[in-house]
Amino acid sequence: MKRLSSSQTTRRAGRVRIIPDSRFRQEMDGRVVPYLASLCRSGYMEVTPGGGSLYYESYRPENALGAVVISHG
Repeated sequence: MKRLSSSQTTRRAGRVRIIPDSRFRQEMDGRVVPYLASLCRSGYMEVTPGGGSLYYESYRPENALGAVVISHG
């Protein structure tokens, strides 16, 4: 895999945009975080009747091509 240096401009690898190190914070704070916040839905689901609940966050963009589930614990 070719590694981009921080002096290179943003390039596309397929459909994924690669952010150079020198602009990472700017891109994350200015684009990525606001975009994800606009999609985020969260809440609690009951996992046992009358018992515990599980917190979740869901990010569901229009025209999604797939899904990723992350669970810890």
